[in-house]
Amino acid sequence: MYWNDLDHHRGEILDQFWMSHQAVRERINQRVAGDPGCWPTQWFRERFADRLPLRRAISVGCGTGALERDLVRQGIVLQVTGIDLAERPLALARAEAEAAGAGGAITYLAADARQFLRRCDGLDAVFFHASLHHFDRLSELLGLVRRALLPNGLLYLDEYVGPSMSDWGPRSLFLPNLLYYLLPKSLRRPRLVRTPINAEDPTEGVCAAEILGAVEAHFQTLERRDYGGDFLQLIHPNLRRPGMGPKAPSREEFDSAIRFLLDCEDLCLRNPAITRSRSHHTVLVAEPRR
Repeated sequence: MYWNDLDHHRGEILDQFWMSHQAVRERINQRVAGDPGCWPTQWFRERFADRLPLRRAISVGCGTGALERDLVRQGIVLQVTGIDLAERPLALARAEAEAAGAGGAITYLAADARQFLRRCDGLDAVFFHASLHHFDRLSELLGLVRRALLPNGLLYLDEYVGPSMSDWGPRSLFLPNLLYYLLPKSLRRPRLVRTPINAEDPTEGVCAAEILGAVEAHFQTLERRDYGGDFLQLIHPNLRRPGMGPKAPSREEFDSAIRFLLDCEDLCLRNPAITRSRSHHTVLVAEPRR
């Protein structure tokens, strides 16, 4: 299993992830919370302070457990169960929770999400953080989430909701490639930006374009904060970084290119009709439809 390899959760791979750049992180925070220093979970804590702390919650696709530790640290949840299919990340998550003094508030289980949710009821919240886009049969899954929640329970998503892997084509890659070729040659590695397929993980973005519709069928959206990624997620892995050989860009050139792409995303987020597309990432909070 791809996600059972701890190297895919930390180290060099995460350092190359588009959200790891400080300017990107600050812009995402600005788009979600209106403050470059306020992370989405902090915004959630402030926005829904009247419902906190959440007594019982689960986190689906928890990986190495960073979200659960953050939720406990901020006092957002009293008890949270993280579930995942990958055993090695779960073992690390348990160790990290104990080291952080949060072991009593966090439980980690190896479990299939659908089977686990069928046994749940009376939950105050269900969290998906970059995990829901790995699922198919989304209406079925979110129907199980709705039934597991209390009537005023909360669904929290921080997710990729862009094109499903089967939806990518020349039209959706045209604008990213145009922006790519506006960057200095020293920054461009491959000739073209291609469909972001992970050959080792067939679940990546399998039904991502269906997420918002499936949420709408079962939930009433309370807050939705789109934060883009339409260009950065695609282009960033193709960029030559400072230190990559004699023709590598300077740190100033690289950071300037990142800011340029972020500004282009801001323009599209303010004027979606320009590109006839929607934000590829969003933070969404909803409650079950009655």
